[in-house]
Amino acid sequence: DVNTFSLFGLMDYCLTVRGTVGIEAASFGIPVLTAGTGRYDHRGFTIDSESRAQYLARIANIHEIPPLSPAQRALAERFAYAVFVLRPLSLQTVTLEYQRDSKATPRARINALTREDWLNAPDLKAFADWVANPAQVDFLTGDHGRSFGG
Repeated sequence: DVNTFSLFGLMDYCLTVRGTVGIEAASFGIPVLTAGTGRYDHRGFTIDSESRAQYLARIANIHEIPPLSPAQRALAERFAYAVFVLRPLSLQTVTLEYQRDSKATPRARINALTREDWLNAPDLKAFADWVANPAQVDFLTGDHGRSFGG
């Protein structure tokens, strides 16, 4: 058995299309070469290629790529915190579960007992506020979200 967390101590570089492993590796100071576009490319902590030829040339000379700078690593750590800690939507008003059948059938349960509970639910209000604000790219919980959004 291998714990994937243990691989970060052995890695010199990380190649990914746009998987979350790129966020994790960069937060450990490991240079990440992306082979596609996604939510974290061009954020200052990955090596992003604009063409296939550029990507292949970087791989051919990967041994020349230095570890991430402290500033790049700090960017990756902040991004990881936002994605893995602040972004998940924790619902209390509605519970979404999956049955343990062959189709993992979804089941929603409404926990609000009254109309007022529904209208004043903090989790649904936070989500509705995010949906109503097109300038806010990511849904982030708490006051910290103000510094990561957009």
